[in-house]
Parts: sequence; C-alpha cells; structure tokens
Amino acid sequence: MPVKKTTFVLLLLFLFGGISVKASVLTLPDSLQSVEEEAFAYDASLQIVVIPMGAGTVKSRAFADSSLKKVYIPNTVTEIADDA
Repeated sequence: MPVKKTTFVLLLLFLFGGISVKASVLTLPDSLQSVEEEAFAYDASLQIVVIPMGAGTVKSRAFADSSLKKVYIPNTVTEIADDA
C-alpha cells in the first residue's frame, strides 16, 4: 500500500523536527518556515493546528479537504494562499 503524502510529511516532521500531536491537535515544530502545498490535505483526523512563531507562509491547499476546525496562526505569517 502506498504511503499517503500526509503520513509521509508527518513522519518526516516527527523524525527530523519533532511534532507534538495530542488528541487531534498538531503543534508544528518551531523550526518550520512554511506549511507546504497539500501538506495536510485530505487528513480526516486533524482538528486543530498550531503554526509556530517564525513561520512565514501557508501554501496552496495546505489543509484542503481536511477535517480542520481551528488554525492558530502567528503574526509572523505574512502570506497565506487563497486556497490554503
């Protein structure tokens, strides 16, 4: 079975950056610069995302068709794609 892109991204973040996941809350690592295209698209388990201070962009379809309810966006984010 092929690995879904979301699973792969989460695995990489866990192995190399350390993410914190607690009851469908995803706190992205402090080293994150941007949320990449389709990083969490189609993720049915995701409800809350915390983007760290220092991140600057949220790219196209980053959370498309996910079950996301809330996103905490710091004031360091200066660019959010229209279809993020």
